[in-house]
Amino acid sequence: MKIIHILSGKANPKKMNGVNVVVDRYANMMHERGCDVEVWGMTYKPHTNLPSPKYPIKFFQQYSQWSSKLDGKLLECLKKIDVDLTIVHFHGGFIRDFPRIAKKVKGLKYFVMPHGIYHEKAIAVRPYRKALYFNLIECEYVLRSKGLLVYHIDEIASKIQRKLKSIPFKILPKGPDRALSFPAKSLEIKKGEPIIWGFCGRIYNKQKNVDRIIKCFLEFSQQRPPEEKHILEIIGDGQDLSQIRKQFATAIDAGLIKIHGAKIGDEKMHLLRKMHYFIHLSSWETVPLSCIDALQLGIPLLITPETLMTNNVDRFKAGVSTTHNEKDIVADMHKLFTADRAELFKGCKKITDCVYNTKGSCDKLIEIYEEILSNGKGK
Repeated sequence: MKIIHILSGKANPKKMNGVNVVVDRYANMMHERGCDVEVWGMTYKPHTNLPSPKYPIKFFQQYSQWSSKLDGKLLECLKKIDVDLTIVHFHGGFIRDFPRIAKKVKGLKYFVMPHGIYHEKAIAVRPYRKALYFNLIECEYVLRSKGLLVYHIDEIASKIQRKLKSIPFKILPKGPDRALSFPAKSLEIKKGEPIIWGFCGRIYNKQKNVDRIIKCFLEFSQQRPPEEKHILEIIGDGQDLSQIRKQFATAIDAGLIKIHGAKIGDEKMHLLRKMHYFIHLSSWETVPLSCIDALQLGIPLLITPETLMTNNVDRFKAGVSTTHNEKDIVADMHKLFTADRAELFKGCKKITDCVYNTKGSCDKLIEIYEEILSNGKGK
C-alpha cells in the first residue's frame, strides 16, 4: 500500500497551523511503522523555508486559487500513481487544486479530511461564494471520494451533510501533536505558590474568545480569597494579540496575565507543564490539539461544547464543560478549582488512554485505507 498525504502547505510542524501539524504527525508515525508514505505539499513558495522530515516529502508550485494550472512536476508524479495500490489523503477543503488532481488520475482512491473547513461557522464566512463553489465543484469532488475523514460529525454543517449523505463519514480519534509521557502524579498546588491557568492557541477572538477568557479569569480571581494568587498564562499569536495587550495592559503589568507569544516544541511544552488548569472557550473547532496536549499532561479542562470534547470530558471527569455566558464561565471556574484534583487527574489519564491518543488515531486511519484497497470497489 502506498499512502500520499496532500495539503496546501509544507507540513511544517513549527507553523501555527493545525493541518501542517496533523499531516506531519500522521506521516511520521506511518513512516516509523514502515509504511510506504509520502507528503505532497502545494505551496506558493516551493523553494524556501522547507522542512526536512524523516519521511519523503515533495513540494509543488501552487498557482492562483482560480487558475486551472497545475505544476508540471506534479502532473508527472500523478502519471506514476498505481491506483490499485495507492490511497491519497487530501487535507483541507475549498482548495481548487484538489478537485483538479482527483480528476487527473482515473480510478484514484482518495479520502477528504476537511479539518473544520465545512463547519457551520466556517462556511458562514463569505457564504455565497462558498456555496457557489461547493455546488459547482467541491461537492462532486467529495462525492467521488471514498469518504470524509472527521474527528466529530459536528465538524460538518448540516446542509453539507445532506448533500454528501451518499458517502461514508469516517470518525477518527484525535491524538496530540507529539508523543507525550503522562506524568506520574498531578502537579501539586503548594500553599502560597501561584495557581496557573492557561490557554494555548491562535489569538483570534471571534473563534477562540481569548478576550472572554481573560475577562472571566479576572472576575474569578477577584472572587477568590486574597491569600490565593491566580495567574493566567497565554501561549500563541494571532491577529488580535495587539488588541489583547492594549485592552488588558493593567492586568498584564500587574502580573495577573502573562502573554508568551507563539511557542513551539519543548519551549511550549515547558510552559504547558506548569499549568494547573487549561481553558478553551472556542466558538467552533475540530477538537483542539492544545486541549489534548493539556490532557496528556494531566491538566484538567474548562471547555465549551464547540470544542467537540465536552461529552468525553464530562464522561471521564477530566474537567468541566461550560457555556459562553460569562457568569456561567466564572461559576464553572470555581467548580473546577474546588473539584478533587486527584479525581480530575485520573480522568485525564483515562481519557487519553481511551480516546485521545495518537496511536489509536493512526491505527484507525491505516485500517480505513486498507479496507478500501482490499475490497476493490472502495465503498
